Amino acid sequence: MNPEQQCQFNIDVATGASGAPTVPPSTGQLRPSAGWRAEGATEVKRSRFLALVGRADDEAAARALFAHWRQRHPDARHHCTALLVDAGTGPATRRSSDDGEPPGSAGGPMLAALEGSGLVNLAAVVARHFGGVKLGVGGLVRAYGEAVAELVAQAPRVELAQREVWRVEVDHAQAGRLTDRLTRRGAVLLDQAFGSDRVSIEAMIPPEQDPAALLAQLTQGAPAQFLGWRTVELPLT
Repeated sequence: MNPEQQCQFNIDVATGASGAPTVPPSTGQLRPSAGWRAEGATEVKRSRFLALVGRADDEAAARALFAHWRQRHPDARHHCTALLVDAGTGPATRRSSDDGEPPGSAGGPMLAALEGSGLVNLAAVVARHFGGVKLGVGGLVRAYGEAVAELVAQAPRVELAQREVWRVEVDHAQAGRLTDRLTRRGAVLLDQAFGSDRVSIEAMIPPEQDPAALLAQLTQGAPAQFLGWRTVELPLT
């Protein structure tokens, strides 16, 4: 399947009337695929580090991930956390907690592992069962950081991109053929509205196409309207 047809849709970032659209802000930001989570366990000198890392698009999602892990491992002595969230409205939010471990020995290394991945919208929590042997600050830094880094490295990546959304109206006899031709050229169909004698089709057009020219060619000149830009998530292959 074409990567364009596997994309996840987010919000429209700009709108406009018919005519040549204004190019929106550049994208290219990387994040894990929607819904991704991974678990892992490591043992260092009888201490067990149970890690959970997943996508979190806001702080509420990160807190839910942390709460889930605390419920899974209520007997752990520490539940250390880190989050890196970029909502696209300002600087990314970075938070971490050592949860009773020596300052800077747990949450900080976990956050560094998230930042080093090149991804955003991540949350991580590590539950530690103390094994009776002190690891020292250096040992804790390595254990917590590596527990998160190993999981983040497994994340399937998606890239944010902008796609133009267009609407065109054709008669019923043309609609089926038009939608087939659009999808074969990499477009993603968003909506079809059937009227008494016309069908309104909305589609997201890939960047290598000239949408207005393509729609004019496929419809023998039917008027097309630019509706805006849409942010999508394209899987990296």
